[in-house]
Amino acid sequence: MGLFSKKKKEDEALPPLPDMPEIELPALPPLPGDEEFPAPEPLPKAPRFMPQEQPAMPQISERPRPFLQMPSTPSIPELSSSPQQSSGPATVFVRIDKYKDIMETVSTMETKLEELKSTLNAIAAIKNKESEIIDGWNAMLQQTKSRIEEVSAKLSRPQE
Repeated sequence: MGLFSKKKKEDEALPPLPDMPEIELPALPPLPGDEEFPAPEPLPKAPRFMPQEQPAMPQISERPRPFLQMPSTPSIPELSSSPQQSSGPATVFVRIDKYKDIMETVSTMETKLEELKSTLNAIAAIKNKESEIIDGWNAMLQQTKSRIEEVSAKLSRPQE
């Protein structure tokens, strides 16, 4: 038993049709509601298409780029203050989703800047307090030194 064996031609042949006498069928009755719809009007002839002369395709002078080349980074043109440019601000078009991202980034930067400012203020306050403490210690040292010198001066003098 082969998996790819051909079918026998006997299976494909259809049996012959039996002989039937020809019967004449009656005409179909008209459909109800046929009288309501008028016959369709013929459509007007479509205008003939007149081919127009197409402009010639421009010649491409640059070489085709390789298929898998990385795109180059776009350069940002430098703005110069030439008299030809208008004195008003330049119009910049930005996609809405990019604009939202930029606004979120700016907001985050402002928040971080405020946090840094408060941290620097706290560090400055701690530094001021620390310098006050050190100045107090220096004053205590000076006071102690002067007392020691006073005591040593009294002890080193002979008794009168």
